[in-house]
Amino acid sequence: MEVLRSRNVDVGLSSRGYASVYRQFNFPGVDQDREELLTACLDRLTALKEIEEKLGKDARTEEVLEAARAAELKHSLGVPSKGDGRLDQIFKDESTHFLLRVSLAKTNEQRDFFLKTEANLLASRLGQAGSEAVLSVLKDFPDMSIEVVQRSEMVEFQVDLDAVARGPRRSPVSAGTVYYKVAFNLVPYHVAARRVLVRSGYAYVPENYLIDILVSQFRSSLSKSLADISKTSSFMARHQSFGPLLAEIQNHFYAIASEGHVKTSRFARGDLKRAELRSGDVPAGMPLCMANLMNKLKDSHHLKHGGRMQLGLFLKSCGLTMEESLSFWRDEFQKGSVASDRFDKQYAYSIRHTYGKEGRRKELSCYGCMKIINTTPGPGEHHGCPYKEFSEPRLKQSLSAIGVPAAEVAPIVSLAKENHYQLACGRTFMATNQTDPSEGAIVVTNPAEYFDRARTLRKEGATTAMDVDS
Repeated sequence: MEVLRSRNVDVGLSSRGYASVYRQFNFPGVDQDREELLTACLDRLTALKEIEEKLGKDARTEEVLEAARAAELKHSLGVPSKGDGRLDQIFKDESTHFLLRVSLAKTNEQRDFFLKTEANLLASRLGQAGSEAVLSVLKDFPDMSIEVVQRSEMVEFQVDLDAVARGPRRSPVSAGTVYYKVAFNLVPYHVAARRVLVRSGYAYVPENYLIDILVSQFRSSLSKSLADISKTSSFMARHQSFGPLLAEIQNHFYAIASEGHVKTSRFARGDLKRAELRSGDVPAGMPLCMANLMNKLKDSHHLKHGGRMQLGLFLKSCGLTMEESLSFWRDEFQKGSVASDRFDKQYAYSIRHTYGKEGRRKELSCYGCMKIINTTPGPGEHHGCPYKEFSEPRLKQSLSAIGVPAAEVAPIVSLAKENHYQLACGRTFMATNQTDPSEGAIVVTNPAEYFDRARTLRKEGATTAMDVDS
C-alpha cells in the first residue's frame, strides 16, 4: 500500500449541507492510500464528465443542476450532514478537487472543462446548503462587502425593486424577501441582464441570487488558480509523491469519456498502407504492445481473439482499409494452417464487423491504454500491456529490440515495476523518437495516438534533413 502524506486544510461546514469553495490550496493532513485516492479522483472526474454531457445538450439551468445532483449521488461524492464518516468524506472531497485542479490545468480545454463543471457542482450543492451558509462563505472572500438592505432603504426603493422583479423571464420574488446590497461589479451578468436594481454603485439583489454571486466568485478564484498552476511547477516541487498520480488522472481525462476507446477519426490519417505490412519488419513508430503482437503474428501466423482485436483495431485506426485488413490477415493465416475458405468462414466476419459492415453495423475504434492495461491475457495469448505483463528480462530485451538506447532501458523498466505503465510507454516514445526531455513526461493514452505522433515526428525529421541537404 502506498500512502500519501500532506498538510492540513480548513474546511467550511454547514449543518444543512456541505459546499466547499476550496479556498486553501493544501491537502488534508491525513494519511491516504494512493489507490483509494486515485479511485476517488476518477469517480469525481467521471461525475464532472456527466455534468459536461448535460451542458452540451443546451439544457436549462435546472436540468444541469439536477444532473449534477444525480452524478454526485451516483458516484458517492456527497458529504453526509452528520455521522462518523463526515470528516473522511470532506477530506476526500478536498483532496480530489485539488488533485483534479492540478491535473487539469495544463491546456485550455482541460481548464475550461474543470471550471464549468466544478462551478455547476458547487451551484448544485449550494442549493441544498441554505442561504445562511452561502452568506457566511461569501463574507470570507477578500474585498467582499455585502450587507442586508435596511427597511428604510426597502421603502425608498420598493417601487423600483418590484419593477425589476416583475421583468420578463424573472424568477418570482416572494413577499418579504430579504435583499442584500453588494458592489455592482460583483454581479456583472445580472446587471447586464437588468435583473437587479443598481443605485450609487451598489446592486440590490434578492436572497435567491446569493448563490449566483458565490458561484461567480468561485469561478473567478478558480480561473486564476488554474492559470497560475499552468505557469509554475512549484506545486510539483512541494508534492513530488503526487507526480505519478497526477499523470494517471491526466491520462483518464479523455479515456473515461470514451470508456477506454478513442474515435478513429482522431488519429487515422491514412498513413499506414498494406504494403508496409508485407515485409517481415514491424513498421517504424509502433508502440511496444503492437510491435509485440506483430512479431508474434509473424512468428506463428496466428493470434487468438484478444490479440486479433487489439492489433486489428489499432491497424484500422492507423489507416488500414477493410479490404487491406482482410488481405493482411488472410495472407498471414494462410502462411500457417488456415486455408482461404476456412479464413472466410471463421475470421472474415469479425474483421468486417469491426468496420461496421456486419451485425449492429457500428464501427469500432482502437482500444485505449486503460482497456489494454486492464485486460489480462491467458495462456497462449499475447495481447495486453507489455510493461505490465512482461518479466523484467523480457521487457529489457524487447526495449532494446525496438531501438531504446541502453541508458534509457533501466529507467523505463523502473517505471514499469512501479506500475506506471503509461509513463514507461511515454519514456519509450521519447527514447525512440529523440524527443526533447525538457518538454516533460509523456503519458500515452492510446497506441494509435502514439503511432500517429511518431510518424509525424519522423516525417518532420525527414523533411528537415532534405532541407539541410539541399
